[in-house]
Amino acid sequence: MARVLPDNSAALVDKSGRLVPVWRRFFEAFGKSLTDLDDSASGLSSSKAAASQPFSESLLIEVPSDKDYTFLSLAINGDITSVVTQCASGTCTATVKINELALGGTANSVSTTKVTQEHSVRNSIRDGDSVTVTISATASATDVSITLRGTQTLA
Repeated sequence: MARVLPDNSAALVDKSGRLVPVWRRFFEAFGKSLTDLDDSASGLSSSKAAASQPFSESLLIEVPSDKDYTFLSLAINGDITSVVTQCASGTCTATVKINELALGGTANSVSTTKVTQEHSVRNSIRDGDSVTVTISATASATDVSITLRGTQTLA
């Protein structure tokens, strides 16, 4: 509810020195608004976001070759927990690497069937790390979709 300041020509106090009713109501409402605002602010500080948040980053390679592809600007501190792959046709193998070191676990066999490969070791990523996907054993693969999923740690 909007609070309207009383007309500035209205007297603040009466002859006995007490607040006139219009100003008394204004200051009471103003004080209540400040109390409500303080309660809201304290509620915000006690309901912080969890330090660990999920993330997902995707890359599409229309006509892949056997080579490395780089994820650009992957500014994340956290862990890559799974790699999801699928293609429109053909097959290939996708190996995700952080700073040239393959994620622990098995590389993804990419086909027309969606595959999720879990990774729990050698999967930590820091802002500034180089994240690449090595495509190999390409056999007429097209529209290769690669999605990295994981958790990022907020500051």
